[in-house]
Amino acid sequence: MKNNTITLKDKNGKKKTYRVILAAQCSEVGKNIIVYTDDKEKNEEKKAYAIKIDIDGKYKKINKKEFEFLSCMLNNFQK
Repeated sequence: MKNNTITLKDKNGKKKTYRVILAAQCSEVGKNIIVYTDDKEKNEEKKAYAIKIDIDGKYKKINKKEFEFLSCMLNNFQK
C-alpha cells in the first residue's frame, strides 16, 4: 500500500490502482483487511470492496467472519 492506494490485477490480469478507504488489523482472524474503491461513481455513493492480506502477503477474498468484523467496524466508523 502506497500513498493511500493499492494496485491489484483485474480479471484480465491488467493492473489497476484503487484508493484505500480504510485499513485495519483484525486480531480475531489474524489478518489485515483493506477497504478500497475505484472512485468510478460520479454521485456521492461509491462502491467499496474489501480484501484481506494473508501472512504470505497475498490478497484474498474475505470470509463471513471477516465480513462481520468489517461491517461492525464500518458502522462504528460512520458514527
